[in-house]
Amino acid sequence: MINALLEKLRGMRRVGLFAALAILAVLALLLLNRGVDMGGDGGTRTALELRLERLLAGIDGVGKPDVMVSENEAGEVVGAVIVTNRPISVSARLDMEAAVTTLLGIDLEHLEIIGGRETPD
Repeated sequence: MINALLEKLRGMRRVGLFAALAILAVLALLLLNRGVDMGGDGGTRTALELRLERLLAGIDGVGKPDVMVSENEAGEVVGAVIVTNRPISVSARLDMEAAVTTLLGIDLEHLEIIGGRETPD
C-alpha cells in the first residue's frame, strides 16, 4: 500500500505533490490535536475532559460523567456538555454547574448537563 502511494506521488507534478503533502500534513496535525485515545470507551478525550470527568465524579450523586468540551479555532473554550449515567439531584446539578463554569470560564448558557430526570433532595 505504501509502495503504491509512493508510485502515485512520483507520477504527480510538483504542484500536485505539494498539494498532496500539504493535505497529509493537515491530516497529521488534526490527528495529533485530537487528544488522548482512550481505547474502547467511545473515542478520544482531551486531557481537560479527562480531568473534568474525574473532578465531577467526585461530586456526591453524579455517578460516572462523560464530558465534551468545545473550543473555537483559537483554542478558547466556548461550551461544554456533560452526560451522566443516572439521574442526579438538584444539588449535584448545581455543584456541577458551578465547577464547570468556574473552571472553564464559560457562562451557564454555554453548558448543558444531560442525564436522568432530577430527583428531589
